[in-house]
Amino acid sequence: MNEVLNKVFEASSKLELTQELIGVLIDKVESRNIKTQDDATLFASQQNTIGALLHIALDYVFDVKVSLEKLQD
Repeated sequence: MNEVLNKVFEASSKLELTQELIGVLIDKVESRNIKTQDDATLFASQQNTIGALLHIALDYVFDVKVSLEKLQD
């Protein structure tokens, strides 16, 4: 029983972290007010960071899905 509770806690933690991460990404994208070429260059330079963070979020969601499927079985 403790193992199941630990897995549920781990899944919940990953979902909370993913929620925070996606919130940060939304803020980054929505706060961009591109008016000049410098603004566009700065935003373009952050695309790799945004992409990397999205991959991390996706990995966490996948891990949680796998964990929950195992618990269901």
